[in-house]
Amino acid sequence: MLNVINTILTKAYVSTCSFAGFANFRDAITKYGKIEADSTVLSVREALINKSSSDSYVDKAFKQVLLRDINRIITSPSDLVIRDISEPYLRETLDKYISLLKEMGIDTPNLDFFVVDSFPAPFDNNDWAAFCPDAEDERKYGIKKGIYFKSNRIRPYYSEILLAHETIHHICGQNHPELFAMGLEEGIAELVGSVYLAGKVLGLNVVKNNFIHTKMNRKANLLWTLYADHVRQAFLLYQKFGIECLVDLMRQGRLHIHETEKRMIMNQKQWYQSTSRVFWNDEINSLLEYLFLGYTPNYIVSPLQMILIENATMGTSLKDIAEITETPINVVQSELSSIAFQTSMFMLDGDKIGYSNVNWYKMGSADNSTPVIRYYGDV
Repeated sequence: MLNVINTILTKAYVSTCSFAGFANFRDAITKYGKIEADSTVLSVREALINKSSSDSYVDKAFKQVLLRDINRIITSPSDLVIRDISEPYLRETLDKYISLLKEMGIDTPNLDFFVVDSFPAPFDNNDWAAFCPDAEDERKYGIKKGIYFKSNRIRPYYSEILLAHETIHHICGQNHPELFAMGLEEGIAELVGSVYLAGKVLGLNVVKNNFIHTKMNRKANLLWTLYADHVRQAFLLYQKFGIECLVDLMRQGRLHIHETEKRMIMNQKQWYQSTSRVFWNDEINSLLEYLFLGYTPNYIVSPLQMILIENATMGTSLKDIAEITETPINVVQSELSSIAFQTSMFMLDGDKIGYSNVNWYKMGSADNSTPVIRYYGDV
């Protein structure tokens, strides 16, 4: 059976949440939700509601923003099936991806996947959830090529999106597998796999939330930041040359992908030659434009700062904000001063808020749109 954390994370994929990172949200819920073996989503909610005299103002703020997301999750679609992701289920999902790729004119020769407790050496110490060894790894290390999942890292939606991503790596690695799969290939795997394939099978809202909560995260490691950089490269190629460009790069393999990336980085004029420009449908194109061009990913603050910002409307005094949020006035002054100089959300005018765009950002997050102001707290 899925435990309550997996239930919460699964529903978070179809909910409009304000957290900036699945792992941070999970750790915070574990800490403040008082998770036990028999915990339910409602008992987690109750733990967040109950205030303790020992809670600091930082803890109170963290509980408050977590409670909002839990309430959003509780009211997420009631017909959502919370299911265990078994190996047969993943195989069914893979078959759907393969069918979609065939529609694009791409074959997936000899594709198989394995669920293992640990990855084969020399990759057994890596903290990956999945990886895709190719013919070169088979030659050097005797590892059967395919897609490998670590059994203790499998969860709904996340693993299915990873499966789509790794499927693209498998295709790209058919030619020149001796080259390392990084850079533009990661961007193509994100664009074609994690967004297009997974979006067609799992729904566009799911892949939108996955991308924002994993790649657009202040505490994301450098690798995730580079993934976001390279998917923009892939999107630029798609915008200029259409699906044909991405299909051709995947078919020709890693040397061709590396050479194309090099030409892009060097700003050479001829990145690619295309005779036809075919694109996906408007719904997918709109999502791509939103994720890579329209959405602003860096308004990420601490839970306490989020609570303070929400009250930073024009003319409001810092004293009033301190009383409303039950936060010491010196902390309010320090936190809001820091944010005011780092963002364009509001300005301080002595002991009150001067100009403020906070309500505009709140309005931009209304109607189930992805929140612009998001939180990430130390746990």
